Amino acid sequence: MRFYLLSVLLCLSLSAGAQLADLAADAELPAFEEQLETYMTATRNDRARTAYANFTGTLYGGGLTAEQQQRVKSATVALARANVRAEFGMADYLEILAYLSGKEKEKQELFAGFHDVLERTLADPALTPAGLTNLLENSLNYLSRGRLDRDSGPYGWKVAGGTPSFTYDAVPLLVVDKVQQLLASMKTDSFAIQETKIIIDLTNNRFMGKGGRTDWQRVGLPSDIFVRLVDYQVDPRLNHLTSDSAHLQYPTYFGDRIIYGSFEDRLQSGGPRAAGDVPEFVSDNPMLVVDNIGEGMRMRGRFELHGGRAYATTEEGTDGVVYFDVTGEDGSRKMQAQATQFVVVPGERLTGQKVKLALYFGQDSLVHPSASIDVDIKEALVKLKRTESSSDAAPFYHSMNRFNIDADNINVYLRGDSAVVGRKTVSFQEKGDVVLESENYFDHRDYLQIKALAGFHPLELIYRYRAQLAYPTDTLSANSLADYFQEGLTAKSIESALFDLQSRGFLSYDPEKAQVILKPKLAHYVESEREAKDYDKLKIVSSTEELNAFLDLKAGTILVEGVRPIQLNARKQVAIRPFAEQVAIVGDRNLDFGGQVYAGGAILSGSDFHFKYEPYYIQFDSVKYIDLFLPEGGEIKDGVQRLSTASRIENVSGYVLLDAPKNKSGSENIGYFPSIQTRGPSYIYYDQADTASLYSRDSFYFELVPFSLNNLDSLTESGLGLKGELVSGGIFPRMARTLSVQEDGSLGFVTSTDSVGQMAYGDRGTYTGEVTLNNSGLVGNGTFRYLEAEITSPEIVFGVDSATTVAQSFVLQESTDPARPVPQVVGQEVNVTFRPYGDSLVVTPRDGGTFNLFGTGDHRFDGSLVLQPKALRGGGTLEWSQAEVASADFRFGTKTVNVDTATVNIKSLDGEGGIALTTTNVSGAFDFDRSTAEFRNNGTEQSTEMPYIQFKTSSDRFAWDMAGGEIKFNTGEGKDRFTSINPDQDTLTFTGNTAVYNTLEGQLEVGGVPYIVSADARIIPGDSAIVVRSGGKVAQLTNARIIADTLNQYHVINRATVDIAGRKEYTASGFYQYNVGDHEQEVELQDIVGTRVGMGLRSEKATATRAKGEIPEETEFYIDDKTRFYGTIELDAGSKELAFDGFARIEAEKLPAAEWFVVQSEGDKNNLVLKTEGVLDPSGKPLYTGFYLSKPDRHVYPAMIRTPDRRVDHPILDAAGVFTYDEDRDAFLFGDSVRINDPASVEGNLMVFDHATGTVSGDGLLGIGGRLKYIAMKTYGTISMQLPEQFQPEAEPEVAINETTTETSDSTAAEGEGGTLTDNMFLLEEETEEAPATDVTELKLSVAAPEEERYPETNAEVMAAIDLILPAPLVAIMTNDLVSGAYSAPQLGINQRIPFATAGIANLFPAGPDRERAIAGLSADAMDLAPAVNRHTFLFSDMKLRWNTDYQSFVSTQPLNGLASVAGKPISRRFESYLEVKMTTGGDDRLYLFIKSPSETYYFFGFKDGILNVVSNNNAFMNALRETKPKDLVLEMEDGLTYEILEVTPGTAQTFLRRVQAAFGSDN
Repeated sequence: MRFYLLSVLLCLSLSAGAQLADLAADAELPAFEEQLETYMTATRNDRARTAYANFTGTLYGGGLTAEQQQRVKSATVALARANVRAEFGMADYLEILAYLSGKEKEKQELFAGFHDVLERTLADPALTPAGLTNLLENSLNYLSRGRLDRDSGPYGWKVAGGTPSFTYDAVPLLVVDKVQQLLASMKTDSFAIQETKIIIDLTNNRFMGKGGRTDWQRVGLPSDIFVRLVDYQVDPRLNHLTSDSAHLQYPTYFGDRIIYGSFEDRLQSGGPRAAGDVPEFVSDNPMLVVDNIGEGMRMRGRFELHGGRAYATTEEGTDGVVYFDVTGEDGSRKMQAQATQFVVVPGERLTGQKVKLALYFGQDSLVHPSASIDVDIKEALVKLKRTESSSDAAPFYHSMNRFNIDADNINVYLRGDSAVVGRKTVSFQEKGDVVLESENYFDHRDYLQIKALAGFHPLELIYRYRAQLAYPTDTLSANSLADYFQEGLTAKSIESALFDLQSRGFLSYDPEKAQVILKPKLAHYVESEREAKDYDKLKIVSSTEELNAFLDLKAGTILVEGVRPIQLNARKQVAIRPFAEQVAIVGDRNLDFGGQVYAGGAILSGSDFHFKYEPYYIQFDSVKYIDLFLPEGGEIKDGVQRLSTASRIENVSGYVLLDAPKNKSGSENIGYFPSIQTRGPSYIYYDQADTASLYSRDSFYFELVPFSLNNLDSLTESGLGLKGELVSGGIFPRMARTLSVQEDGSLGFVTSTDSVGQMAYGDRGTYTGEVTLNNSGLVGNGTFRYLEAEITSPEIVFGVDSATTVAQSFVLQESTDPARPVPQVVGQEVNVTFRPYGDSLVVTPRDGGTFNLFGTGDHRFDGSLVLQPKALRGGGTLEWSQAEVASADFRFGTKTVNVDTATVNIKSLDGEGGIALTTTNVSGAFDFDRSTAEFRNNGTEQSTEMPYIQFKTSSDRFAWDMAGGEIKFNTGEGKDRFTSINPDQDTLTFTGNTAVYNTLEGQLEVGGVPYIVSADARIIPGDSAIVVRSGGKVAQLTNARIIADTLNQYHVINRATVDIAGRKEYTASGFYQYNVGDHEQEVELQDIVGTRVGMGLRSEKATATRAKGEIPEETEFYIDDKTRFYGTIELDAGSKELAFDGFARIEAEKLPAAEWFVVQSEGDKNNLVLKTEGVLDPSGKPLYTGFYLSKPDRHVYPAMIRTPDRRVDHPILDAAGVFTYDEDRDAFLFGDSVRINDPASVEGNLMVFDHATGTVSGDGLLGIGGRLKYIAMKTYGTISMQLPEQFQPEAEPEVAINETTTETSDSTAAEGEGGTLTDNMFLLEEETEEAPATDVTELKLSVAAPEEERYPETNAEVMAAIDLILPAPLVAIMTNDLVSGAYSAPQLGINQRIPFATAGIANLFPAGPDRERAIAGLSADAMDLAPAVNRHTFLFSDMKLRWNTDYQSFVSTQPLNGLASVAGKPISRRFESYLEVKMTTGGDDRLYLFIKSPSETYYFFGFKDGILNVVSNNNAFMNALRETKPKDLVLEMEDGLTYEILEVTPGTAQTFLRRVQAAFGSDN
């Protein structure tokens, strides 16, 4: 069927096309239009029909002249004859006409041009259908969209500006002149040609351009780099642009010069990239000079620009090279590099591979035949790197130092004329060694290794091949060379060997040319192997993870790091081991270094060596020392071990002659070398470890005259002849001797004095006997005489400042001479030291011995005694049965001792032993005749301790009665502190004005103590005295006073008995004073404890005093003026409040029935606040506080910590929280703690019982309407009443149930059917006023009702937020009505009630800027709350209510009430309104509201049992209600029940008005 329809449509189209094609040329316009319509609609194609419909507007719209209409008709018929499809070509043509029509000259010319081109094209016999289609599509595409591409998306080739015209030049063309911009774009890339001309070959889809400008900004280059295009071609399908004739301007590189070349660009799907290949420019000139690459940098070669990179390249297929040069500021050449290509990131870096380079610095240069370079243009840093290629593997050559540097990378700093070698390039890469070889270096092992790798020796063969040439040259044919190796071989056959030799620096090889170029190293190796020339073994190996070398290219020096030992001649044992592995190369292979030089049997160590290559010696100006090693046994032979002489020759200058200058290779064994030749004196010192204290090198040494040591590799003892003089530092005069090897291996001598003897220590003594010098020192075996003393010993050790020996006993007799009193001294086995320059004899016991002093047998001295012409002094420890004194300077008298600085320990004599007192840094005076001692502290520190009682004192003076055993402390101001050092007492401290330590009883008695601090309490002793016994125990205090804590002193405990355990612990008992009002009382506290509290280390814990006391029930005890209490009272010193745990009751005349309640709270007796929230009576029943609605009595009553009338009584104001008694006001306050503690606070509930007047009042969130279901009412307000006379709760009576409850319902419930207009709701409530008070059930109770008594009125003033569930249209109608009528309503007057309004807003609305703005606006008589916080249906600012017992309702008492807003819209006026909130004793609350606008429009709402009754005299409101869909009037609620909005008659509203006005007589 579908095929049939298509066939029919095709037939119709062909038929229509035939009719249009046959249309006569003179046919009228209507006939043409009719045929065209048939042609365009026959296929039922939407585009064709739309094109035709739009065309009719063009045809008759006045934009075409009559002549143009005829041309259109002719063109259309011609297109039909060309079988152009209606939905394609014909539609294109008709749409083109819309862009050609118009009376403007430009449109007229464009119309004529297009039709001229179209007619000529149609007349072309070679025209193809595709060509005609392209013409029409391309024309429409440009005219309608200004684009070259045919994509439908936002990206493509867009033409901005320009003047289009059509012309025919062999082919139809669309020419757009004066184009502002041709923009090519895709999602990720775009570029533009500015100020160009576009030519479109319409039939062949060719797009060309002439002129225009584009740049490289999209790849990061600046805008002044651009290209002008002479002509170009565009392929929109491939997003490609090419130009064979382009002019580049690159001011940075070429200044004002224009560079001619070709250009190409295309859109990049991955986005433009600086490293990409487009935009691309290639210069025509193959050898352009590119300046300003960087500072002094230029390139030469074909210039190309690809993306953001510049290139210097060679012509393909040629052997040409490009150049990179760097010149200095003075024009001198600094670097020249050649390669096949360089790549430049403008202004940043230049790179090249296989670069032949040379760096020039004065006469110096650093060259390499083939390396990679990376130039940091900004920093002028050239990074040179060798690759794995064999051509790159050749070493760098440093010309000034004539070293080949075998390194993978070198960084050259052009500005600093410096370079670093061997920088690590990759963090995980293992860094190789850097090797520096002298250009004359040769190693026979390397030579043999090359042969082993090749199987024959290629160096020898190449050398011979070159020599046999008729015309020897260094450039050889690789193929000829290979044939020489072995007939028939080619270059390819020996290529691996050539590459290896190239990597070793013997030659360079070009495999493409099959050409070998020899280097001097090849001939050097062959001739050295033949011993036809001298060579060296100078090879420096640098092995370090850091930089290997630093080149100062300006000075021509190289500082090499990580240098391994440098071996110069293995046979002669000549080598260098540099300190810090560092060597400086300072020109033509000369080296400066510090370290060690090994020369046969000598090792020279120093910091100033200079290796001179050409003379071939090492010069040293001041070598630290020379160590000589001689063969064991005195003979040189194979395997012999060399031993050190154990003496060093120091401070030497001279030379080490390494070998003959023409024998650097060591090929000839010349016996003279190596040789040491010294200049000037040198020295041997004897300050080794065992003699350093005796012989300072500045005064005791052996001075050598200049000497020579030759043939060092064969040095023996017999070759030593070191002459000089001993300088002994004044022990003896200078002694000329010749040194030889001694028994200890050192260099020294053995000699004897003549019989007269030798002067010693100037004229202070003489010595006769043998003298030996070695590393043990200068020792005599003979006799030493000093004054009348004569000491003979086999071992007298002579030191520069002393002579020492040993004596078996020492006795000093007592002297009572006042000019020089000396005690008796006896000692055994002592060391004697004579100090000639101190005029003293020092005697010291040996092996733990002591001296006995004073002849008592009790006094022992352990230390050294010094006998001088005037006195006996000593340093050490004096000990006897009562004490021990240590000092560095004792001054001994006949029976006295004086010390300026000493440590004193006085012993305890109570039988338990131990130290009674210890002190340091004191001066002391002891008189053993009188048994007294006095002490004074030299410093300010508290340094006197009493270890036995574990205390210390700040007293700086004390006197000791040795016989009586008493120490009396001076306790002046600032020196009266006593502190425990017992770690368990935490530095317990107190002060006093008298203090005596009894060493016999072992206790300290301190009087005049003002107080002592323990834990957080200040404890005042009853008698102002403290006694401290062994271990720091403080005797018990009685009749003391405790003040706690020490900071705030909240609590005082009198008549206390206290046991102090330490600074952080004590226990006590005492009496706490608790006076309130007229009640004078005290509490006995039996459990007072000061102790550590909290977490953490024991030493860091805080402390607290806590106490507990019991109040018996029979005791009449008041915790405030009108609150009795019995139970437990606890004290925490850190808090002003006491903790009460027991029972309390209000004692007030007007509250005779107050109940006992449980108290578990803290309070300050001066401002007692007790917790009442959740409080219970003694039997565990809950007690309540606040205003409550009584179930049985239907009254509102106040409850003040009492049981309710019934547990189901409903709270009107919940005042649970805390309570306090205000003695000044004689009032009880109940409620939230914030309200009680902060009178300025308005948030929270508060109830006040004025005991003087009997008034009970309160304010806060009220429970009026709190049991509404579905709708809501939130109320803040004040409430007040007089305290009822019968204010005592009665027990709930037993209820006799006569009948079973069938349904809990209000007694006033309506009987009428739902859904009808009725007045029954109020009618029944009025008619059933005599219903039972329960108003809940049909139960009959057997309780007798009490007699009617007048009950106090309950009045309230509220701010109420009421939320009804109403359809939005109803709310909108009502809101608009009330808002519009508000202008004629009375003022709100809330600015006269700001405190009330502020409290209401604060309790009903959340904190924030909106609430604050509303409160601030009250003074302007407006209550404006933002809709963000106020979406309530009604918000009343103030309304007075009164409880009506008969109605069981809170009913408004005034006709005008403040209306703040309706549905969030501000009103702030007083409206006539009436409210009743019915709070029955059973069931949910009910709400009735009547509100009338000044326009006399009223609205009434009554809610009960899920039904909202609604009526209004606003017809729009009622009509909208009646038109509301049933589903919007009956809603299913979350509890599964329904909420219904029900229309009632106006009589219901009137009934409510009568009822509410009758509630309180004339008030309403």
